[in-house]
Order: sequence, then structure tokens, then C-alpha cells
Amino acid sequence: MANILICVDGSSGSDHAVEQAIKYGLLKGNYVHLLRVVPESKVIPGGAAGAEYINALVDYNVEQAKEMLEKYEERIKNKCLNYSTRYIIGDPAKEILHYEEDNEIDMIVIGSRGLGKFSRTVMGSVSTKVSNNCKCSIFVSKEPHE
Repeated sequence: MANILICVDGSSGSDHAVEQAIKYGLLKGNYVHLLRVVPESKVIPGGAAGAEYINALVDYNVEQAKEMLEKYEERIKNKCLNYSTRYIIGDPAKEILHYEEDNEIDMIVIGSRGLGKFSRTVMGSVSTKVSNNCKCSIFVSKEPHE
């Protein structure tokens, strides 16, 4: 039994990655970890009102993460031996890599948005950062072009 980490963010790329993992039998007989990393807020609060806004934003994002994980759980629960779901607040690439190491992950499944050359150069992408720094195998799913 392998430990498979599926990183989800609710995007169509994430949906496609889950579908591809199922299609290619990556989940069958394995333990699946569904992970959603909620990005930290980059807003600098201005006094008490700003802090309240940040807390409300974090609460909202956590609720969205829980609902998202439930949606993906429904899609994979009968396709694998066992599974767990978890959300973490932080930098997505860093948290995925920490999770990989802490949970002895054998393979990471992640979607790719297909950023253009400029955006990828300026911002980088989570899938690129993870694939360049992970210690295990990685399955990067690209959405089909229409």
C-alpha cells in the first residue's frame, strides 16, 4: 500500500487531476491523503477593524476548504483502500512539501493551471515548486486544451 497525496484547490485543474488519478488507477489499494492548503492572507490589518476582517476572511476560507474536501471525498472514497482529509493554512508549495515529508508520501498528485511564461516567471506555480523540490514521485495533471 502506497501513500498518495492529492492536492486540491477547487480549480478545474485540481478536478482534472483527481479524475486522472482515478482513471489511471493511482488510488486503488492505496491510502489517499486529500489536502487543501488555504493560502495565508497577505493583507496587513489596520487596527482592530483590520484584524477582525482578517479573522473573518480566514474563517470563510477554512469553511470553503472543508466543503471542498467533502466534495472531493465523495469522488474518491470508493476508489481507494482508505483516505484522510486535511486542510492547512500557509504557503501552498511549502505546506505540501512539509506534508510529504511528515507523512512518508510515495506520490503526489497535483493539477497544473498552465500559467503563461510571464506569469510562471514572475509568480512561479505551486506545481512547479512542488515538482522541483519533492522527494517522491509526482503526477502533474495538465488540463486538456480546448
